[in-house]
Amino acid sequence: MIIFCDFDRTFYFEHDMARTEANLVAVQKWKSAGNQFCIATGRSWGSFNHQCHKLAQLCDYMILDGGSLIYDSEGMIYNIFAFSSEVLDEIEETTSKVSYVFRTLYFTPDYEGFEPQAENVTKIRLWLKELAEAEEVSKMFEGLPLFVFICRSSGNLRHQELDGFTCFVELIPKDSGKAKAIEMLALKEGLAPKEIIVVGDSGNDYDAIERYDGYMIADSDLARDGSPFKVVESLADLINNTI
Repeated sequence: MIIFCDFDRTFYFEHDMARTEANLVAVQKWKSAGNQFCIATGRSWGSFNHQCHKLAQLCDYMILDGGSLIYDSEGMIYNIFAFSSEVLDEIEETTSKVSYVFRTLYFTPDYEGFEPQAENVTKIRLWLKELAEAEEVSKMFEGLPLFVFICRSSGNLRHQELDGFTCFVELIPKDSGKAKAIEMLALKEGLAPKEIIVVGDSGNDYDAIERYDGYMIADSDLARDGSPFKVVESLADLINNTI
């Protein structure tokens, strides 16, 4: 069996390291029983590996940038879903019309920064001060072949110039996403749907959880608002009750 697990607020809890450690111990137990484990996160490789190097070493695969980039257990790129040059041009043209987009952050497999990139762009993040601004900007991309997610900043920023910015709009290619990446890896590993467990906490986990009858973390916003999915207290509880 294999677990595909979101990272922030599903595996990793910045303000509750005891909970994070319990999840890590559970993943070690899961792997020792002969199962596979894959992280599926919106984070980039640098951000994920920096935050939890121990977990990266346990992963059979890592689905990063919201599903647009997949690494194998050796840290080698397995697959890239990148924006076409035409879509990149349309994104840049759209954002140039909005004065309150403070900075645009570009992600490729080997780059994370503010300079526009011409190829292998797997994710774009638009930083804003207010949630209302993020909601307005997200509507401007309707009709373009991409997924749009509105996220709140954790406040733990690696770029000092972004201090004080509370939210961002994240863009990934339309043919990517966590559900698509899981489908690709399931086909590679010859896994039936019943051998796949998906667990997450937020909107970008929704499609994957729905497709594979997965779980939502109990204290997530979606679960508290009445999630239609099965609910589990924690990743550690899910693993301990499954083995």
